[in-house]
Amino acid sequence: MKKWWIIGILMLLVCSITVSASTSSTCGNNKCENIEFTLTIGEEKTIKVNEISHTFKLDHFSPNGEPWLSVDGSEPMGPSLEMNIFMDNFKQEHGFFLTGASINRKNNTPYSVTYRAEEVYFCEMDCIGEGVFSLKLYPGWNLVWGTIYGRCDKYQPNKLCDDDVLARYMYINPLNRYVMAGRHGELEELSQDEQAIILNAMRNLKGSLENQANWIYIKKEKNLLLNLKNSENIPETINEISLFKGWNLISIMPLMTNKRIGEFKGDCEILKAFSFETEENNWHNLLDEILSVEAVGGGFAIKVSENCQFHIGSELPPEMPN
Repeated sequence: MKKWWIIGILMLLVCSITVSASTSSTCGNNKCENIEFTLTIGEEKTIKVNEISHTFKLDHFSPNGEPWLSVDGSEPMGPSLEMNIFMDNFKQEHGFFLTGASINRKNNTPYSVTYRAEEVYFCEMDCIGEGVFSLKLYPGWNLVWGTIYGRCDKYQPNKLCDDDVLARYMYINPLNRYVMAGRHGELEELSQDEQAIILNAMRNLKGSLENQANWIYIKKEKNLLLNLKNSENIPETINEISLFKGWNLISIMPLMTNKRIGEFKGDCEILKAFSFETEENNWHNLLDEILSVEAVGGGFAIKVSENCQFHIGSELPPEMPN
C-alpha cells in the first residue's frame, strides 16, 4: 500500500491525469471509486468518505515548492515525518488516506495541487479485478508469494497479518534446503561457506529473483484480498524471472494467468511442475494446467534442467517476409 512519503516524490512531476473521479466514495458498494480534487493557495475542499466529511486546505508553498496542507483544521504540514505520522493515524481512525498528489505549474512556478484518494488502496473489496485479487488460504502449509503479509490494522480484515503466520520457510536452491525466515523476512544465520555458495550461484543468473514463493503455516482459514496494483516487488514482465537448475518455488502473478507454464517457459526445459493443495495435503501436477486468476498470490514448485529464464513467445520476432 502506498505511503504518504511517496506523494513527496510524485509532487516533483507535472502530470495531467484523466480518471473517473468524484469528491465522495463509499466502501462496500462494489464500485471502485476514485476521489480527486484540486486546491489553490488558501482554497478549501470537502470530500466525503463513508458518509463522513473531511476538509483539506492548501495553506502555502514553501520556497522550494513543497505544498503545506491542513486537514480538518490541523496546523499546516508539508511532506515530512510529521505528516507521515499524522496520515498513518488518520488512516487508522478514518479508514482512508490520500494516495497520491501532483503539483500543477505555470512557468515552472507551482500554483495548485491535485490530490487523489483511490479506493484500490484502502477499500480493496470494491476493486476486485481492478488491481485487487482474492486468494483463499487453508489451515496448514500454504505456498504463497513471499510478501503478501505484514503489519495490519483494524481496517484490514482481509489481510494476512504477521500474527497469523506461525512459521515461514524459504527454499534456497543453491543450498538445496529450506531456510527458516522470521516475521520480518530475516533468515536464519548462514555460514560463510553457504553465503559464498549463494552469491556464486546468483552471478550466473540474468533476471530477477523477486518472484520467489515461500511456505507459511497458519492455523485459521483466511480469505485474502491482495492489492497488486503498481507493486514494486512484481517483475514488470515474465521475461525478468530467473530460475536455478533444479527445484524453484515461484509465485503466481497476474501476468501468468490464463496461460500454461509452457507458454512462458522461455529457454527453460521444464522437468516437473506442481501446485500444493493444502486442504488435501498433497501435490498436484501443474504441467498441462492453465493458471487461474484465483491462484494469483499463491505459488508452485518447478524443476528445470539448467539455469534459465522465463520468456513469453519466441526468443526473437518473426523473420522478415520473402
